[in-house]
Amino acid sequence: NRIVLPPMLMGFGQFDGRTTEQLMDYYEERAKGGTGLIITEITRVNDITGGSAFAQLGMSHDYQIEGMKELANRIHSHGSKIFVQLHHPGRQNMGLLIGTLPLSIACDKALPFFKDMLYKVVPAGKILMNHHIVPKVVAPSKCENSYFSDGNNRALTKKEIKNLINDFIDAAERVKKSDCDGVQLHASHGYLLQQFLSPNTNKRTDEYGGSLENRMRFILEIISGIKERCGKDFPIIVRLTVDECYSMIGKPGKGYDLSEGVEMAKRLEKAGFITRKIDTSDSRKNHLSVTEKGAEALKEFRQICDATDEDMFKGFSDEERETLHNLLTRLHKNLDSENLTKEEISGFLTETTTQKGSDADV
Repeated sequence: NRIVLPPMLMGFGQFDGRTTEQLMDYYEERAKGGTGLIITEITRVNDITGGSAFAQLGMSHDYQIEGMKELANRIHSHGSKIFVQLHHPGRQNMGLLIGTLPLSIACDKALPFFKDMLYKVVPAGKILMNHHIVPKVVAPSKCENSYFSDGNNRALTKKEIKNLINDFIDAAERVKKSDCDGVQLHASHGYLLQQFLSPNTNKRTDEYGGSLENRMRFILEIISGIKERCGKDFPIIVRLTVDECYSMIGKPGKGYDLSEGVEMAKRLEKAGFITRKIDTSDSRKNHLSVTEKGAEALKEFRQICDATDEDMFKGFSDEERETLHNLLTRLHKNLDSENLTKEEISGFLTETTTQKGSDADV
């Protein structure tokens, strides 16, 4: 069964990061429908700087294991598998969320009306954010503000980096204790793991910045720690942006391009993770995505393009269509490939066309 439900924040959680009936019902319905693998929404590993939403999942505390285990059992009862996407927003976060989540969790437990009150007050917080009267968000180094949140940022200290590595490892261990089937590390869409990979957001001069080897040290130490703690057979997926696509918006030389992204994928593969989800673009709204298990069928990509109904490509220019062809061809040449079928490639094209038409982000 190759049907995968990709992660998407649903807002069905609660302040303390535990599962809710609404969230579990949502995922269970997808399992009932025959989905082979379900990947949860962004799941925080740190409450102080890593909470992206008040109603998201968390694996930052042991008390969240019980609910996640119930979710896993419900998914497994329908023959499906479940991976948990581990996430930290880094500079993409909003300053209003820095340090406020633990207080919100405590207030929510003590004051039954707190949640309703908070959601009424939060819009006013936008005024504070617009004037940068909120805590700074964190990034690998001081860098330009995120287009998404426009929050002023600060560089993580070496101690904070080490603590965050442990946060990811601890969260993965909780996922395993929850009887889930694996984890996905979110190194895409401009979040913290990708920020370490990109020279645009990582200008550190220590062992976590500079060369590609140093920029990859953060995620590789996380992977190594997870395997040591959870076992070498515990599955890890990396959602990886392989091209930040700045050249496509007139900024060549900024960030990293496909050639360096492919090299990242190779090094991650050597690190021993089970598979990878390849994304392109962080600089544009339209993210083109494909789950890459390797693909002999990529050789037939041009033939598929030529043979497929033109309606599938409505909204794509000839140049963009050629870009898709070149991207997948180069991935095929550089990464081991075996199992992707012609139908899956065609499905990928359909998916990206749908995304482009709706500005969706997978």
